[in-house]
Amino acid sequence: MNRSAAMRWLAQRCGLVVGALVLVACAGPMSDRDGLALIVDGQYEQGLEKLEEAAKSDPNNVPLRMRLLTTRERVVVQLLATAESARLAGDVREADARYRRVLAISPGDTRASEGLRLLEKRDLHGEMVRQAQAAMKNGDLEHAESQALKILMLSPKHPGATEVLAQVERVRALDGMVPPQLKSRLTKPVSLEFRDANIKMVFDVLSRISGINFLLDKDIKSDTKVTIYVRNVAVEDAIDLTLVQSQLEKKVLSDNSVLIYPNTPQKVREYQDLVVRAFYLVNSEAKQTAVVLKSILKLKDMHVDDRLNMILVRDTPEAIRLAEKVIRVQDLAEPEVLLEIEVLEINRTRALELGVSWPDTFTWLVPDPRNITVADLPFNQHTTASRVGVNSTVLAKLKADSSIANTISNPRIRIKNRDRARVLVGDRVPIITATITPGSTNPVTTESISYLDVGLKLEAEPVVLLDDDVQVKVALEVSTLGESVTTNSGSVAYRVGTRTISTLLRLKDGETQVLMGLIRDEERRTASGVPGLMEMPVLGRLFSIPRDERQKTEIVLSITPRIIRNLTRPDAQEMEFWSGTDANMKARRPVLQSGMATGAVAVTTAAAGTGTGTGTGAATANAAAPALPAPRQDAALPPVARAPESAAAVSAPPVTNTPPAALQPLQVTWQAPPSARVGEQFVVGVQANAPSPLAGAAVSLRFDPSALEVVGVEQGDLLKQGNVENRFNHTTDALGGRLAVSVARPGADGVQGQGRLFNVTFRVKRPAPQSQILLTSMSPLAPDGSPVPFSVSGALSIALQP
Repeated sequence: MNRSAAMRWLAQRCGLVVGALVLVACAGPMSDRDGLALIVDGQYEQGLEKLEEAAKSDPNNVPLRMRLLTTRERVVVQLLATAESARLAGDVREADARYRRVLAISPGDTRASEGLRLLEKRDLHGEMVRQAQAAMKNGDLEHAESQALKILMLSPKHPGATEVLAQVERVRALDGMVPPQLKSRLTKPVSLEFRDANIKMVFDVLSRISGINFLLDKDIKSDTKVTIYVRNVAVEDAIDLTLVQSQLEKKVLSDNSVLIYPNTPQKVREYQDLVVRAFYLVNSEAKQTAVVLKSILKLKDMHVDDRLNMILVRDTPEAIRLAEKVIRVQDLAEPEVLLEIEVLEINRTRALELGVSWPDTFTWLVPDPRNITVADLPFNQHTTASRVGVNSTVLAKLKADSSIANTISNPRIRIKNRDRARVLVGDRVPIITATITPGSTNPVTTESISYLDVGLKLEAEPVVLLDDDVQVKVALEVSTLGESVTTNSGSVAYRVGTRTISTLLRLKDGETQVLMGLIRDEERRTASGVPGLMEMPVLGRLFSIPRDERQKTEIVLSITPRIIRNLTRPDAQEMEFWSGTDANMKARRPVLQSGMATGAVAVTTAAAGTGTGTGTGAATANAAAPALPAPRQDAALPPVARAPESAAAVSAPPVTNTPPAALQPLQVTWQAPPSARVGEQFVVGVQANAPSPLAGAAVSLRFDPSALEVVGVEQGDLLKQGNVENRFNHTTDALGGRLAVSVARPGADGVQGQGRLFNVTFRVKRPAPQSQILLTSMSPLAPDGSPVPFSVSGALSIALQP
């Protein structure tokens, strides 16, 4: 080996040794950085292993040890979160892998062990959920609820059990809010004729012909007598008329069972069902709304929660419906207005200086005689010396100033109706007040500081009117700070100049009003010059400098209101609605419901008899009763036909009846647009083609109340031929989605031809793919009162678009 090779070999060995020493020295930090990089890449186990190696290589490195512990805890939390999400989503394999990774990193972790235990029970929970869903389909709500609660006890966030429990609550809420309705097996109208009949016998007859079960309260007197004469009315109406005439009340237990009890306060409290309803208010205050409900509807069981702005009410379903209407009318958003205000302060200043400035100072110097020697004096002077100096500068001054300064404040303020907005542009000046309290030895001085607002202060209070006018109360104050004044006690006060304006304006939306004329005019004249000479009439300007100054200040206020949102006035049917009697609140007006197709309804009732004679009577179910004379307009209510129980629109086959041989059928069709948008109004026309004379008709319509709202009903032109004024009545049940219309032509003559019976204006409340309007019942009449055959094309479908 030569010398050069030996040197290279030695250098390599030295390099290896030095590198090893460097690696040993840097083993801890390098492992730490590598571990953190692996954890960022998602390789949690390898990264934590690197961190542990770094911590073991440097046991005294406390920050490194703390980094290992905190990183491990963060990794465990992350893995547990992803495992929980996978378990709730139903991904068992992923959740199991995550939980086991946690146990590998942190053996004995109770959260991971609990997760694995829940995974083992997941199959059992899935089977229980399937059983609960099957019970829901079969209508067994109790079993479905029991299974869901068992699952939620072990897994409070189980999605399947939570959904089953929510379905049970929705079904119960729907069943609880919709009371049972009577459904008689008899679809034909009935006629009742009883005179001084026993009440129990009347209900026995009604039960036989209708199939309805009547349960009589024990306090109903057995000797109660009934006298009633009704023709061609529905069974349900016959029951209601009998109850009203006998001062009885009913409670529907099921579709074919009803409980009859005396209409006394004690029995009403005993049998009347009550409903609890929570009203969450948006715009109104809960306290104020509670006062309205108490004064208007006489509600007593109410609780007001100011924190949630909520009212909790417990009362009858009818009272709850009325409370909904009252709150819907009152809980409206208050109007808002944007005020564009501009305030200008215009200062005009003019100053003129024209004259000559003469010297106005003299200097007289007298030296001290003790400091003067003979050698300092002039040759020919032997007395004390003195010196007089005069400022000989003379200036001619020509100066004129003119300025216009504008101080502008231009706020834009959005204010709620009847609220007050305040604007301050200026300073708050401190005022120190000293109070001296005499003491036994020395008086005690106490100082207090108060603040005075100086500058531009503006207050505006708008009132938005329904005709889009804005009434604004404006108060403007512009103040300036003058010189300070110190009192004897040490208090500091200021002289303040103030200009104030206060007015009440009524402006239209977007109208601008300018208020001006607050002018302050100051004129000053000063002069300085040689005394005596400056007062000379003409030559005085050669020995003085006069200054003429004039300052004029004007305040201009411009205000423009712009309505952001005005009060949305409710519709007519929301501002006026039926509320029943003082003793019995009703959300809808009582209307006789008739299932006959032969004409109008005529009802005669008599007071209950108290005699001892034997009651007589008869009850019949008629397919077509003899025609009765048309009732007077003020004594008849439009008939309302029975409609499907579902609130949503459903399809129905065409409505037809069997025509007599002598009359040709009346053909009824729809006239309406194919679609409408939410918020828009559209008109549905009921068009009729009458080949035979037509004297009147009673029509019942059914619509979806959640999607459509009746705005108005107008009479058509068919029965107006010959300029005859018809009897036209209509009744709307907004909650049930029913509309009853009756139109009759007085006299014995009828009309023929084509035309509209009536028009209905609807407003779209929410979108629906196909919303249907059904004609559920119709009773057209000939001039002699006989029924006219008719045919209807079926349901009307309209697409309600967003």
